Amino acid sequence: MPSDRIKLLKFLTHFAVGGTERQFVYAVKGLDRSRFDVRVGCLRRIGPFMKDVQALNVPISDYPTTSMYSFRTLRRQLKFVRDIRRESIQIVHAYGFYPNLFAVLPAALGTNCVTIASVRDIGVFTDRHRMRSVTQAMACRMADCVIANSNAVRDWLSKQGLGRHDIRVVPNGIAIPHRSGRSADFPIRSELKIDPKTPLIAVVGRLARTKGLEFFLQSAAALAPRFPSARFLIVGGACVEPEYQTELENQATALNLAGRVIFTGQRTDVPQIMREIDISVVPSLSESCSNSLLESMAHGLPVVATRVGGNPEIIDDGLNGILIPVQDSGAMTQAITALLESPELGRHLGGSAREKVIREYTIERLLRRTEDVYVSLLDRRRRSKVGQPKH
Repeated sequence: MPSDRIKLLKFLTHFAVGGTERQFVYAVKGLDRSRFDVRVGCLRRIGPFMKDVQALNVPISDYPTTSMYSFRTLRRQLKFVRDIRRESIQIVHAYGFYPNLFAVLPAALGTNCVTIASVRDIGVFTDRHRMRSVTQAMACRMADCVIANSNAVRDWLSKQGLGRHDIRVVPNGIAIPHRSGRSADFPIRSELKIDPKTPLIAVVGRLARTKGLEFFLQSAAALAPRFPSARFLIVGGACVEPEYQTELENQATALNLAGRVIFTGQRTDVPQIMREIDISVVPSLSESCSNSLLESMAHGLPVVATRVGGNPEIIDDGLNGILIPVQDSGAMTQAITALLESPELGRHLGGSAREKVIREYTIERLLRRTEDVYVSLLDRRRRSKVGQPKH
């Protein structure tokens, strides 16, 4: 490898299953190694994606931290600064709230490297968490650039007082599955004892309150009498809010959906699940750039999604999916009914959806856009140094 490669440190909280973590792995794996010498930093070496990063044979440094506001964390940050200096890191790119706070501030104040903050979710920054918004804005202001994964996030950041800051939009990218017809075998349906001809409607994603799953259950209850054979899947784990799954299971029982709604828990075979479902639903209360939405569209599925965050940037309503108002189970029911009653409509929307993802949301586009940001920021830093007066 050439010795003049750009030394890049990408920083993450941990390696749990989630959209940000998946995008992180895509980037670490796919960045051009002839141009970038990639290293990984984290707060905790835990999570299923840890093995994926280890398999890439990149240096991994961890800075175990349980609170952002403690003397122990300050000592970890000082060690982080020393490590950056020793390794001559040129770019630090943090992914998300805790990495922004831990990595961007000390790197910006204590080193000469380019610092990049990433904001990938606005749902966690509610009025109940006002301090999060304030501290994140502080970290973003210290960064040379902020990467948002949708125009919605960029606009939200502008409203937080960062309108004049360098904010660049780099949407998520996903792996495009091979297009295949209806499978002759149905391992997921067989496992769950669902007939291959049964309409299967699913939500795929982690179980969190911002995902609006209670409205999906309300819609399922309204659909059940009209489509007695239909089944409803909720695919994902509730590692952050385990009590939320219990609440949803109790709600399903109260709505007489026992046997009609299946909670699969965390799965590693989501692509196969996508091949066996008929309709994908994204009932989120907040989204930035939904991986589940993109993956559903890439599989050619008709999608019903709430009109929040970055969803309207991905879905052209009525052309490659259906957008509905947030927290509106009635509109959700109406949209799903239209798709169940008109398979041709579903095939048309799904085909158009797949075309859009292939055109605009591939991993290759994610990587090239990210690399362009890195190179442009380094060039800007070099130009600014050239323009400085000599003492």
